[in-house]
Amino acid sequence: MKYVLFFVLILCHQVQAQSVYRFFYTKNEEEVQTQALSDYYRDITKINDTTYRVIQYSKSNVLQSEAYARNIAPLVFHGKQVKYYDNQQIESEGFYENGYPQGSSKKYHYNGQLKEEGMYTFRTVKRKSLTIKESVFNLETYKDSMGTTWVEKGTGDFKTFFKNGNIQQTGRYESGEKVGVWKAFTEDKKPVYEEKYAKGMLESGVSYDSLGKTYSYKAVQEDAQFKGGVTAMYSFIGRTMHYPVIAQQSHMQGKVFTSFAIDSKGVISDIKVLKSPGNPLSYEAIRVIEYMTGKWEPAKQRGQAVKSRYNLPLNFELN
Repeated sequence: MKYVLFFVLILCHQVQAQSVYRFFYTKNEEEVQTQALSDYYRDITKINDTTYRVIQYSKSNVLQSEAYARNIAPLVFHGKQVKYYDNQQIESEGFYENGYPQGSSKKYHYNGQLKEEGMYTFRTVKRKSLTIKESVFNLETYKDSMGTTWVEKGTGDFKTFFKNGNIQQTGRYESGEKVGVWKAFTEDKKPVYEEKYAKGMLESGVSYDSLGKTYSYKAVQEDAQFKGGVTAMYSFIGRTMHYPVIAQQSHMQGKVFTSFAIDSKGVISDIKVLKSPGNPLSYEAIRVIEYMTGKWEPAKQRGQAVKSRYNLPLNFELN
């Protein structure tokens, strides 16, 4: 298991001390130390104490995106974001608020033609026992790469196509919201998913893996969660975590902010300490998270288990 502790702590310090720093990542969003090992990298410039400019490039130094964030460990986008195709045409442009897309949004085809235009708004929904806020997209206009309009003033039949002419996705919008049955296919016409919507809300869905096995779901995306829920997780932490003696003697206390990957089997890897009062507490936080492996329900994308990252602060407080 790979741990990124001193490296991340040093980077966070240097971003505070300097105006810019470079971070390297793999396609799985795991941080690595050199460009040779990476698939892309980000140049982060500190504007002020609450604003950072984040510019992302491919491994071959091609501009991929420009954005603003209010936090970098973990990364929380806040403000305008622009993404680019490899030919440097704009792929999309919009705004974020505290990590969620919000406000006007536009997407473009590879040839520069407008693809879609709409608006993100917040709504509150219930997921299992939780009430959460999510960002919802209302489509106003959709056009194909030749400029033909399929959706106008929020209403119309939506279709996307592969380069070979086969249908990739099909459905319908009314008043800017998804309605009825939506379907998606692979390039060789195999089904990917079928979903039913009413007034923009997903009612039910079925997805298919490469072997044709089906998975039913009520939410397109589900976050990873500790088996038994949040209460069970903090109960486990309370039983497992021990205050390091050296930290007690030096009166070291505070929150250790961690991030780790959870694979499709619930196994933990790539533990990182993003911010910490000191190394003794960081090492203890890592030890506790190690013991959590196998105790997680993995994240799901359209009912199928997928790898994801989870951010978890652990609080150390002296009585």
